[in-house]
Amino acid sequence: MSDAHPLISCLRCPVTRSRVSQFTLGNDTCVVSDMGILYPFIDGVLVMNPVAPAIKEKCSAFLSRNVNHLKYLGNLIDLDKTKEILLSKANSEEGIWHEKEMAYWETVFESALSNRRRAHPGWNRTLPRAKVLSRLPDNINRQIILEIGCGATHTLSDIYGEGVPNYIGMDLAFHACVLSKKRFPEGLFIQASVENLPFVENSLDMIVGYGVLHHLPGHEENLTTLLPAIKSGGYFVGSDPVLKPRIPRPVFLKSQMAPKDKESHSALDLRTGMSPHNEWIDWDNLKNVISGHATIAYASFEYSVLRHLLVTIFYDRLKIQTPWFTKMIIFADQFWLATFGQLHRAFGPAGVQYALKKEF
Repeated sequence: MSDAHPLISCLRCPVTRSRVSQFTLGNDTCVVSDMGILYPFIDGVLVMNPVAPAIKEKCSAFLSRNVNHLKYLGNLIDLDKTKEILLSKANSEEGIWHEKEMAYWETVFESALSNRRRAHPGWNRTLPRAKVLSRLPDNINRQIILEIGCGATHTLSDIYGEGVPNYIGMDLAFHACVLSKKRFPEGLFIQASVENLPFVENSLDMIVGYGVLHHLPGHEENLTTLLPAIKSGGYFVGSDPVLKPRIPRPVFLKSQMAPKDKESHSALDLRTGMSPHNEWIDWDNLKNVISGHATIAYASFEYSVLRHLLVTIFYDRLKIQTPWFTKMIIFADQFWLATFGQLHRAFGPAGVQYALKKEF
């Protein structure tokens, strides 16, 4: 359609892998796959994999108010399959746990939407990420960019301002997408899962995933799903812990959690905001995963115990968060890593900022 979002052509149905098209249904907008599965736009966000009960209720309301239009379309819409995807309740322990986790994050981002002051993670994150982006082609921000786990998309808006005309924000939390839409109102926003990526192969110039891979089951293995969606010569830009979580777990949780990739869902205390998947990526395995598909264009290891201490005292508690002070912290961090950090891995880097270039 002429009024369809220009980036819709990058999408495919995450269930059937078929192409999708956008159209108007009454006073609402939606997309429908070639196999008849319907996905609604709600508050400007395309919902493709609702998890939290409150978001499923929004989908139910969408279908209810368009019931007559759906009857008119008849066999063009697979209504049973659509309802199964948009409305089904969890029927397993893992599914119920997942619903509770996402319900928690929905309240976090919904609260951020009502906060008048712009919450900002600070230059402590933006400046190192800006260094990575500066190593990429000058016009990369004008290309098609997908940000997974978009949250409030602080980094890209800090660095590029409004100069990201082809922005796609994707998050499993619906309200995170609504929040990101305030930064890039002309972008395309999708509530969907990274593990079931709804994008056509070779359709994106860059995928940005800040602090995403270590939250996902399988961690760096998810690159096997992400890289095919990137064009040859395109980039995946990420930031993840490589030794330990950026925010340490409470002691009582540490004692309960199972080893990496063998998480016990019942051990999660949602009040901490910490998923049991929040571990770290295996950098050596990441290099094996991308072998033959991509190369490391740039990598910067950072976050020593010294930096953690400086950030905790000066940045978080005393709120000294100016760019010049942040540069001093980063410099001290690099000095530590080049000296004491060489003595033992426990003193060494806990995080990495990186860019991968798809070669094939």
